[in-house]
Amino acid sequence: MRVESRSYPLNELIAFSSAFMTMKAIASNLNQMSQDLPAYTQ
Repeated sequence: MRVESRSYPLNELIAFSSAFMTMKAIASNLNQMSQDLPAYTQ
């Protein structure tokens, strides 16, 4: 196995972007839940 220090393989970029999209979706869900929360507590 050769380790390239400068070039990033495509699958690493895909894994990074999919992890980023997942975190973005989770943050969006948490934001939505925190907006919905006051309606449940009343």
